[in-house]
Amino acid sequence: MLSSSVMRRMALALLFLVAAALLLRVRSGGRQETMAGRYFPRKTAYFEISRATETWKFRRLRNGWVLSEPFEYPADSAEIRALLVTAAASRVSPPLVLSSASASAFGIGEGDSVTAVFMDEVRAPLLRLSTGKEAEQPESFYWQDKAGDIRLAEDFPSAVLKRPFYDWLDRTAAFLPGGPDFVRLSCGSSSFTVEQSSAAWHLRGMRGEIELSSAALAGFLPVFVPSLEAAALLPYQECFAMQEEFRLEVKPSGPALPYLFSIGQAEKGFRRARKAGEGRVCFLLPDEKLSSLLQMGGLVCGSPGKH
Repeated sequence: MLSSSVMRRMALALLFLVAAALLLRVRSGGRQETMAGRYFPRKTAYFEISRATETWKFRRLRNGWVLSEPFEYPADSAEIRALLVTAAASRVSPPLVLSSASASAFGIGEGDSVTAVFMDEVRAPLLRLSTGKEAEQPESFYWQDKAGDIRLAEDFPSAVLKRPFYDWLDRTAAFLPGGPDFVRLSCGSSSFTVEQSSAAWHLRGMRGEIELSSAALAGFLPVFVPSLEAAALLPYQECFAMQEEFRLEVKPSGPALPYLFSIGQAEKGFRRARKAGEGRVCFLLPDEKLSSLLQMGGLVCGSPGKH
């Protein structure tokens, strides 16, 4: 028969094991919980990103997302969907027990912080995600407005919300789903045109008219089909001081009107471009692709004063 001291030690050991199991379960549950479910909105219809004194507002459309403020512009729907997926999959901690002084020390919503607010169809806040002060708490936090609980988003990459605002916009400079009818490049009085006729592509310019080979087409068509894509978008003011080097005209197939671009000089592998009728953004186009087109047509352009 076991002595009372042995039985007491066994009981304590069993109690310890039960407590350890419960603690492990609690910790495991807290670490594995994600923003999906009751913490993350099932259907986000609006969201805002705020940094310093600037706020950009987006709304969901039937087939994607659009920027609504500070101006109307198509958004990069794939990037926004990726943000929602990343946020929903992020693990969260149990509610943090913080006094008002402690919460202030985290710097949530202050200084260099970035805040994203997700809203439902009637713009009611569903979730708020914010970074703390850069120097003190760079991790991301989120809390639900109704409960007021602050929880640590343990593996949400705060850099996602710190990217430049213009990175959230659609980088399509010209949409050409059926390919172009023609592309024309010009500088000064010199120009050349690439267009399709008689089931073949021809180049017409200073060298006369030639039929383009398969190799030439391989370097030409991918630039425009299914769209002419910018490497990045910039504020429209970035195009104010641009020195035009040449002009680009792209006509989509069908009845659509041509796209007209004023292209600046090459700068570190890129060229700034203004699109006629577009006063909201400045396009940053890859120089490599545009330079290959200039060379294909034998067009030598310089600054406006050299034409």
